[in-house]
Amino acid sequence: RRVAETQAAAANRQAACFGLAAVQNELVFRVAEAYYRVFQARELAAVRQQSVRQVEQHLEIVRARERADAAVKSDVLTVQVRLAEVKEALITARHQHDLAWAVLENVCGTRIEQRVLPRDLPAAPWSEHVQQVEAVVAEQAADRGVRAAQAGKYPTVNLNADYDVFTPDLVRGNDSWFVGVVVNFTLFDGKRTRNDVRQTEARLQEIRARQQRLLLDIELGVRRTWLQLEDAKQRLEVTSQTIGQAQESLREIEQRYGGQIATITQLVDAQVALSNAMVRRTTALAEVEIARAALEQATGRLREVVGR
Repeated sequence: RRVAETQAAAANRQAACFGLAAVQNELVFRVAEAYYRVFQARELAAVRQQSVRQVEQHLEIVRARERADAAVKSDVLTVQVRLAEVKEALITARHQHDLAWAVLENVCGTRIEQRVLPRDLPAAPWSEHVQQVEAVVAEQAADRGVRAAQAGKYPTVNLNADYDVFTPDLVRGNDSWFVGVVVNFTLFDGKRTRNDVRQTEARLQEIRARQQRLLLDIELGVRRTWLQLEDAKQRLEVTSQTIGQAQESLREIEQRYGGQIATITQLVDAQVALSNAMVRRTTALAEVEIARAALEQATGRLREVVGR
């Protein structure tokens, strides 16, 4: 029974180590996600700033055309409304950037004085491939617990020893000793041992069922994060192509507007389309790396990054 209890304690300790590993895995993912959110927020703020500069240039063009009686007041008002919208979006983006840094500092548990990011988004230090997920071993502790309960019906053996000295003056005296072995047999315990065994066996079955449920959840999590990664990669590819098309469309409409062929509404719409395409690409770029981190978290390997 003591051997089984010792083994059960060792299994519990191993389970606690797995729990710590799970916490570390989750922590690394939160830090990685927060880091890429900061990068995403910085790029979004840059996109919004670029949109403001573009609309300001369009406003100068429209005002010049109004002075030359080539545009009406409503054209100027249309661009001014658009300028107010992009400035508002810029303010929001800057606040989101500050908030993203605050979240990163929160998950890191420390202040980050030098808020400097790489110019380009760095590659994640983990792979994209899903490996076989190792099975949990929490049931070992319960299995040892069954053995410990079954040991209740076994006899116990105790070794007793005793040594005494009898002396009237602490100089002379007689000594005596005794050694014995005591064996206890349980003849009847009111079915307590049998009930204990049944209880621990039921607990073991419950843990095994939970383990199976956990394995299914892990498999689902891996598949979900893999699909999220594929989705983010495909969206990144599409948005990258869309940016080039939107840039070319804006240049063409600017030329047409300069030749009084296109309307101010078409010019504003083209600028909005380009801005939205750049926002979607920036979002997709960060989502790819976050999805990669989520995939590594689902496979339980993110904590290896800390070790490296």
